[in-house]
Amino acid sequence: MVAPALGIDHAIEEIGILPNNQLDTPHDGVNNVGWYYIYDKPGFGGNAVFAAHVNYNFKPGPFVNLYKAKPGDRITIQMADGPAYVYEVFYFQRYDVNSIPMGDLISGVVGGRARPKDEEWITLITCGGRFVATQPNGLGEYLDRDVVVARRVQ
Repeated sequence: MVAPALGIDHAIEEIGILPNNQLDTPHDGVNNVGWYYIYDKPGFGGNAVFAAHVNYNFKPGPFVNLYKAKPGDRITIQMADGPAYVYEVFYFQRYDVNSIPMGDLISGVVGGRARPKDEEWITLITCGGRFVATQPNGLGEYLDRDVVVARRVQ
């Protein structure tokens, strides 16, 4: 995944669902973006969902600048087994972790608008916003999630 305006230039790894039915996160937290292989694949007309860390063990993660996304920013996706596809950002929203509409985001509904059948989207999700340190060493948890949605343009 490459998005120069956001400082993203990272490999993509396949991730899925954990035994507790939560979405997994990338296993190489500093270097990789995760693609949820259980959902749509880029290039196939649906909504491919990606996640990456904003930071990981006090190091910047792949999506450290995702909150800076603005309409028109370009994101290139190239899976190991296929061509490169280019997407253009049209949506950014910060959600409270307890009220993020994951079902809508995964199925391609943002701001009350469903993905048109003739559009292909990617949805990028990471932690962001409010942070609460829960351990003396400064580790903790984010109370918000940042979401960027982009439509395929090439």
